[in-house]
Parts: sequence; structure tokens; C-alpha cells
Amino acid sequence: MDRNTYFCGEILNINFHMSNRSSKTIRFLPQMVRRTAFKKEYIYLESQELIASNYADPCLENSSQSDIVFIPIPFDCLPTIDCPLIEITYSISLFVDISDSTEHFDEIPIYIK
Repeated sequence: MDRNTYFCGEILNINFHMSNRSSKTIRFLPQMVRRTAFKKEYIYLESQELIASNYADPCLENSSQSDIVFIPIPFDCLPTIDCPLIEITYSISLFVDISDSTEHFDEIPIYIK
């Protein structure tokens, strides 16, 4: 990713390189996630919502792949907010889809204006 602040309606570009040394086909799967937290005194309620995702082309066994995955940020996306009563944050969760399972390996915070 070339930056960490984006506007609603923009397209987020994720450059990646992966080496698959296994005997299974794998796929890179980034997901844009919104976390909303409501805070009041001793009450803290949090929810998590998948906003957008996009699979990369499969990376075949014993090969490597470099590519760009595009994730559109919705036009009606709420901005990042951090105030005493509510907190809205976003991140790009990075997964690798390996045959019949999905492995989470990183999370990158982003800001929406």
C-alpha cells in the first residue's frame, strides 16, 4: 500500500509478492474491515464488519506471484472517528486462502476521511 489515509470512493491498491513452496494452490485475500466501538462509562460494545474484499489470482504450487489487488472503498463509508462516545476504525486484514482453510497473517490500520 502506498499510503494509509484514503477517501470514500477511492480504490485501494495492495501490491504483494508471495512464494508458494507448498504442494497446494494458495490465494492472497485482503479484506477491508470496520470496527465500531460504543463507549460509555463502564460499558464497551464493539462490532466488526467486513466492508470489502478481493481475491488475487491463484498462486500454484511451487511457484511465486507478484500482483496488485484492488479494493474499492464504498462511497457511503463512514470516516475514521475517535471521540469519547464512539470509535470507528478501519484496517486491511491480510489472509492467505490455502485449499480448505484461511490463515490470517497481518493487519494494517488505515484512515478514512
